[in-house]
Amino acid sequence: MYNWIYQNQNNNNIKKSNTTVPETDTTKLFGFLEVHVTSGGKPIENALVTVFILDRFYGEAPVQFATTDVNGTAATLTVPTAYLLSNTVGQDFYFTSYNLRVDALGYYSSQTNNIRFYPGITTIFNINIIPVPLKIPGVNLEQRIQLPPPKFDL
Repeated sequence: MYNWIYQNQNNNNIKKSNTTVPETDTTKLFGFLEVHVTSGGKPIENALVTVFILDRFYGEAPVQFATTDVNGTAATLTVPTAYLLSNTVGQDFYFTSYNLRVDALGYYSSQTNNIRFYPGITTIFNINIIPVPLKIPGVNLEQRIQLPPPKFDL
């Protein structure tokens, strides 16, 4: 089951980018990711959480990674987002898309594609991974989820 929550920057538990100058077109802004990994309601320790960006020349390129603790929670990851202050007109939404992969020994891999990160917003994913019940020689089993585009992109 995949749940995501977008929280606004006014919430006290959201980290803000460390900028000492006013926002300009060259100011780097960041989005944040919290991942909680479970299996059947039980937290999974030492799961590898990797964030990839699509590179048009090389395919997926890893950007950040973390491992989960005893509570199944990975450290909050910070990812850069595209944002141009001079283009903020009307209902334009600025974001950068990434892919998220979760791997744990003895469990099927889980990949979620096209996750959008917005400047100053924390995205929270609760990922339930499935244990591998038996070993099948020559078969690589994994789970990939392609998120559909939002209605305002159509």
